[in-house]
Amino acid sequence: VMAGIPTRELNELQRLLYAIPVVDVHRSLGYTPPPTGRHPSRLPPSVSNMFLVLLEISDQAVQLLGSRQDAQRWLIKPLGGLDGYAPLELISTNPGQEAVKTLMLRSEE
Repeated sequence: VMAGIPTRELNELQRLLYAIPVVDVHRSLGYTPPPTGRHPSRLPPSVSNMFLVLLEISDQAVQLLGSRQDAQRWLIKPLGGLDGYAPLELISTNPGQEAVKTLMLRSEE
C-alpha cells in the first residue's frame, strides 16, 4: 500500500461494484481522476488504503447480506444506524469506517 496500488485495480473494483456509479466510488476513495483522463500508474498511498477498506467492507457486506447486489444496495442506502448517511459516504474517514464496521457487527448478532 505504501507504494500505491496499481491504478488498473480501480477497474477491478468498479467491476465488483458495478451498480455504484464510478464517481461515487472515486469519491468514497478520496480520488479525483486527472482532468486529462489519464490515470497515473499507481494510486496514491492514501487512496490505496481507502481502496482496501472499501474492498473489505464490500466483502463483509456480501457475507452479511448474502449477495453482491444486496451489498451494493446497502453501501449506497442512507441508514438510520449511520445518522442517515450511506456506508459509502462514511468510509473515507477512520471514524466513518468504524461506524460502518460497528453497524455491520451489530447486524450480525
